Amino acid sequence: MNLDFTLGSATHKARKDPDTGLVHPYLEIADAKTRAHRIEAAGNDVVVRFRFMGLTDTLAPMGSGIIRSQLAVKLLGQDKGGCNLVYAGWRFWEAEECKPLSSVSKVFVQSKINPCATKWRDCRNKGYDPNPSVKNGVAKVEIGRCYELRCTYRDGCVSVAIDEVCTHVVPFEPPAGWNAVGFAGLRTDNAKLEIDCFKAKER
Repeated sequence: MNLDFTLGSATHKARKDPDTGLVHPYLEIADAKTRAHRIEAAGNDVVVRFRFMGLTDTLAPMGSGIIRSQLAVKLLGQDKGGCNLVYAGWRFWEAEECKPLSSVSKVFVQSKINPCATKWRDCRNKGYDPNPSVKNGVAKVEIGRCYELRCTYRDGCVSVAIDEVCTHVVPFEPPAGWNAVGFAGLRTDNAKLEIDCFKAKER
């Protein structure tokens, strides 16, 4: 799990299995916002095993002003600045302006395309698809339970699966000039997480 964090950080920790006595390493994420990538990891098939441990101690709004707790995989990453890629992931909680936080459970796919930008300072919150594909009705996340999130791009479609059950499939045609595989990464917003595994093929 060699992830390069460009925003926020993670702490390497370990837990002991009470039944086997084996020690398992994991990454603890407690920052309100994190962004990470791994250039060597192929960005067309990514598996993340994790535990949601609740909301972060401080909450940071999205660029739209909405406060959202989520975990997303970066697919087809084209640059380290996070300007050109596809996000696919799971939303746990959200709130709008004066409304209280409420439990939600949605999976989503959203592209971010900025043809002339490769650095975050040049794209920031620009280029997001204003109409992300969102699917409701996913089982609500349970604190402390281990989940597997798998996000894949294959045959012109992005798919999202939770615990090996495909929950959402969205057509996506990469812009001309994009690397067909790209690299992989991770983003979190307002979610305390324990990441047991971040797995993708080597490029």
